[in-house]
Order: sequence, then structure tokens, then C-alpha cells
Amino acid sequence: MTEDDVQRVVASFYAKVGGRVYDLSQGYRPGPKRHATTRQTPGLGDLWVFFPLLGAIMWHETKVLHWSDLSKSDRDLLREQDPRMKREFFDTILYQRGLDLLGDDRRRFRYEDKQSPEQKGFEYLCHATGKASYVLGGMTEARVYFESIRRQVRHVNEGV
Repeated sequence: MTEDDVQRVVASFYAKVGGRVYDLSQGYRPGPKRHATTRQTPGLGDLWVFFPLLGAIMWHETKVLHWSDLSKSDRDLLREQDPRMKREFFDTILYQRGLDLLGDDRRRFRYEDKQSPEQKGFEYLCHATGKASYVLGGMTEARVYFESIRRQVRHVNEGV
């Protein structure tokens, strides 16, 4: 799995559940070394998503985890839970299963290891202002976020 693969799946999911997705990821542009970047501000999230029917706005910073990103204890845990997990997540289903088996806290810790200082700063600003949500990770985090805003809207509509 590549980060682009995960981002495509996440963007597709958001679109299917009513999100309007703007892709701002900083892909590679050909050219000399000094010009081989986008002109986005460093740290800006990959996806800017609006959920008009739910009244939500969010940023999603896509991250992918590879076998080599995991600690020895993470890898041992996965092998213990599923012996098919040997050296790498070799297909999409096994990749997702492995991430789910890691649990939210371990996954979040590994994703944070992959954030740049600018990305951490941008996440902080999103949380500090409370105006836009910030999601870090992949498909599991996208589903969890969407379910949480859907529940919030349902509670408000039911007067809970």
C-alpha cells in the first residue's frame, strides 16, 4: 500500500457518504530539485472535506504504515493475532486488518512519528481554533470520524 492508494480510498469513502473532497496533497512535480514541489503551504492537510448535510468541515492528513514503521512489539502483536502477517502487509485486506488489530492508540502513535513539524503545527491550530476537525491516518480513522459526526447530528436532531 502506498499513501496515494490510501488517500484514494479515503477520498472515495468521503465522497460516497456525502462529502465534498478537495485534494491538496503535495505530490511530486517534475523539475530541478528546487522546483520539484507544489506551492502549498508546508503542513497543510492532504484533503479538505466539507459535509454540507452534516454541517462539518475537516482536514484529513493521509498516512500509511509499513511493516518497517512498526515497533518489534507491534509486529509481534500482529503475528500473534494473525500468523499471515510476516514481513509486510501484502494486500489491502490484510493491511486494514493489521491496522485495526494495532488499536487506536498504537496506530495514532505510529502516524504521529510520520508527521512533519509543519503538519503537527497545522493539526494543533485546527484543534486550538475548534473550527475544523483534523484526522490523521487512513481509512479506519476516516470511518471513525464520519460515524462520530453522524452521531452528533443525530443527537442534535433528536433533541438529546
